Amino acid sequence: MANETVEMLSSLFVRRVTIGAIATISRAASRMEYQQTAGCEGGLHENIPKVSIAPMIDRTDRHFRHFARLLTHHATLYTEMLGDNAILHGGPDILAWAPHVENPVVCQIGGSNPATLARAATMVVTRGYKEINMNVGCPSEKGQRVCTYGAALMETPELVGECIKSMAQAVATHVPCTVKCRIGIGHTEDYDELKAFVATVHNTSGGHAKHFIVHARRAILGANLTPEQNRKIPPLTHDFVYRLVQDFPLLKFTLNGGIASVKEAKLHLDNGVHGVMIGRAAYKTPWQLLGSIDRVFHGAAPPLQTRAQLLEKYIAYCESVAHERKVNRHKLLQPIMTLFVGEPRNMHYRRCLHGNSDLSVADTIRKAMACMAPAELHKRLDDLTAAIMNSPVSLPVGQFPPMHLTGPSAWVGQDMAAAPDRWLVTLSQADIDDLEQAATHFLSLGKDIGEITRADFPLKSFDRHLKELQHKLIHGCGVEVLRGLPVEKYSQAFIATVFCGVGVHLGSARSQNAQGHVLGHVRDTGADANAATTRIYQTAQRQTFHTDSSDVVGLLCICAAKQGGTSLLVSAETIYNEMVARRPDLVRYLFDPIATDRRGEVPEGMKPYMTIPPFSWHEGRLTVFYQRQYIDSAQRFSGAMRLTDKHIEALNLFDHLANDSALHFTMELQPGDMQFVYNHAQLHDRTGFVDWPDPKRKRHLLRLWLSIPSTDGRHHCIDCNVGLRCSLHLSCLSGKMSRPICMALSDFVPQESS
Repeated sequence: MANETVEMLSSLFVRRVTIGAIATISRAASRMEYQQTAGCEGGLHENIPKVSIAPMIDRTDRHFRHFARLLTHHATLYTEMLGDNAILHGGPDILAWAPHVENPVVCQIGGSNPATLARAATMVVTRGYKEINMNVGCPSEKGQRVCTYGAALMETPELVGECIKSMAQAVATHVPCTVKCRIGIGHTEDYDELKAFVATVHNTSGGHAKHFIVHARRAILGANLTPEQNRKIPPLTHDFVYRLVQDFPLLKFTLNGGIASVKEAKLHLDNGVHGVMIGRAAYKTPWQLLGSIDRVFHGAAPPLQTRAQLLEKYIAYCESVAHERKVNRHKLLQPIMTLFVGEPRNMHYRRCLHGNSDLSVADTIRKAMACMAPAELHKRLDDLTAAIMNSPVSLPVGQFPPMHLTGPSAWVGQDMAAAPDRWLVTLSQADIDDLEQAATHFLSLGKDIGEITRADFPLKSFDRHLKELQHKLIHGCGVEVLRGLPVEKYSQAFIATVFCGVGVHLGSARSQNAQGHVLGHVRDTGADANAATTRIYQTAQRQTFHTDSSDVVGLLCICAAKQGGTSLLVSAETIYNEMVARRPDLVRYLFDPIATDRRGEVPEGMKPYMTIPPFSWHEGRLTVFYQRQYIDSAQRFSGAMRLTDKHIEALNLFDHLANDSALHFTMELQPGDMQFVYNHAQLHDRTGFVDWPDPKRKRHLLRLWLSIPSTDGRHHCIDCNVGLRCSLHLSCLSGKMSRPICMALSDFVPQESS
């Protein structure tokens, strides 16, 4: 079967074929074929480098590599990209280097002719390079125009695989042959296409392509973007690389793109990628970055401790190559131009290097050193490394939050319990009168309660507090209880009207189930909690910490239980902070698109589960979407993403922290209490309860799901129909996101539990 798959893939080999055209076949083959061929090279990739410095045109020449090796013995260095024909016909200087000083060094080759690449690879190996890397990521116009190298080759994954296979066979697997690519090409991101590309390259290479260095940006080709713009304009999507690690456990993946510090690099390694590649930060801040690699990643002392020592050694190198005919002065000085970035006299140093052309390179460097203060020249590298590792770090926006979140919603339960004034508001008699008059007015209109508007529920003064409550939910602690509504003297219809009236001043009601109900009843219906279609609030059993599919969940207590039914709340940001502090390696698994069961309430045309990460980081805010029972039960669907042991460990830690009594706090909802909780920042729970035998006294709460507009006029909500967080303008609310449901008041009168 494996051989048939290889033949099937090989038969698709053409000069130009889009990834989408082979996606179906490669997805079908990826799991089977790559697992059977992944061990064929005798463990060449078992020890891939933790940290490597990216190949950069006009930067990573032999002078830069010598300079970098003075700062780190362990980082893997790359050549500039060398074209296959340039290697074959460019003369001996094209591969000039000093392997006894520079190794480990990878030679990056550009090309797309398997035969020519094989001959070039043979020459590279004879010169002592430790690895051959094929350039499938450069977005240069030349590479696009002739499709001979770079990101344009991502359209021909079989050709890339054939090239790797040809090179690996030519060098008799003495050195590994790897691929450096983007996450895709074009204007749209598609993980399935990236996954298909990796599978196809590996399969077509006969298993020789085992290590992929992935720049976590798309390359936008044919849009007149320069290579520099292609390094900045397409957004970073580090998550795609993490997903490759999960989907191809026998392959290795190095993450490249946007990594600006050793601490950030270490965070990525701790979170599961096999290696990190650092690009322009390596020459923009070489002292801070290159100088810290050995200590941080290998526990080894750096080769030297001060910039004075570094420059003296580099002067010796410059003098050793000064006699060479083709040595370029600018190229020699370029690696040390940014050595004193951030120091007070940095500009004096740089001006001195740029000038003094009448002096030798060595004397120019000595004169530049004289511009610097002794404290700057002799500052110890280990002290700098310690300061860097003790500083805060965050991964790029859109990927992961900072290491520690602060703000009013990152509260600790013990603090909230000790300060009820932060979340508990007692209604005044004037407030109650205002609400009663508004409800009486609405009932006099004879309208369906599903049609209620702000104008139908006019408030004289209490609306000012509700505007403050909106802000408090989104930008404050995220929870408030309004206490004191005398529900015992109201009819069920009047209670429902007051609650929906408060809700319409806060936001727009959203349907809570497949029947489109906008006002829900939370009570024990006698349903079987173990049934796959039962929602836990329909039982008397203990719930678990969870969120609902709306911005805000509102509860109005009509009757409390005889015993139990306590409300619990915990901050998602506090859980995140604790996870980072205790197990940072598990945090990223909660940013994966995990399936959540719809429990039988499936909108037409939708899957029986939603795919949504428990944690998301968007526009500087952490949001949460979580219901553990439904995550577990979603695993019964064949199409749902499989939970790995790491996912389960992360979910278990999440549950453990949510249930920590030091982190959450409890409240007993009394009849008349209205509780509002911001779902994106808090999780709520309820203890099990024992009900009254009298049906009229049974525990009964009304529930609203609200979409709340922010200060910019948008609703920030979760689409429970498609399982995606999004920002919706008000005009969108007439669609699937919030269907106007007209219901008679009689529909809100609770029925007897069966």
